[in-house]
Amino acid sequence: LDVGIHGSEKTMDDDDDDDKTEVENEAENANEPNENESEKDSRSRGPYLRTIKLHFKSFAHRNYFLQWIEPVCNDVYVHEGPGIRVDPTFLHAYNDASSHNATDIKRKSIIGPPSLTKDSSATGVIAAPFTTRTTLSYRVSISDKDPLSVLLVERYSDKQTAFERIHKHGNEFVTFRDKIKGMKNRGMVRIKALSYWETELGYV
Repeated sequence: LDVGIHGSEKTMDDDDDDDKTEVENEAENANEPNENESEKDSRSRGPYLRTIKLHFKSFAHRNYFLQWIEPVCNDVYVHEGPGIRVDPTFLHAYNDASSHNATDIKRKSIIGPPSLTKDSSATGVIAAPFTTRTTLSYRVSISDKDPLSVLLVERYSDKQTAFERIHKHGNEFVTFRDKIKGMKNRGMVRIKALSYWETELGYV
């Protein structure tokens, strides 16, 4: 889920702190990791994990969300999860392709040997037949203390390809994102998103 909330700890209620001094802002910026270094480090890290906490104004709005997210979950299962053939060599080959970008990616569920094919509609553009499991888990949970609070846990094989290039461009997800944005803009839901790199400690 990505509804315009960027950063590891950002909520829809967060406002810029105008009271901070210039020195304080510079000190905070100095502690932030370099974007290029952070992206480079991410390639050697474990799975990319996102948790999205949603709190709804009413049961009606929560139930709308559950209705909207169901086709997304089904689509993710078929095109990104256990519903497709798993081939660990695919992502490596895809990332090494000389020419590709997010707008050129096509969601395909193809049973057969993985390959990179040329898209006839755009000469030289790589189209990806998705035969690799890129979304490792995608689960909706409802709080046992507050039934208006919902948690969505997303676990991806990596950030750059699995989340940014594949999941965020799914047809069902794009439709869902527009609906939940409208609900958020009307003040019917509060959303807080966090993201993590998984370690080797523990088990899943």
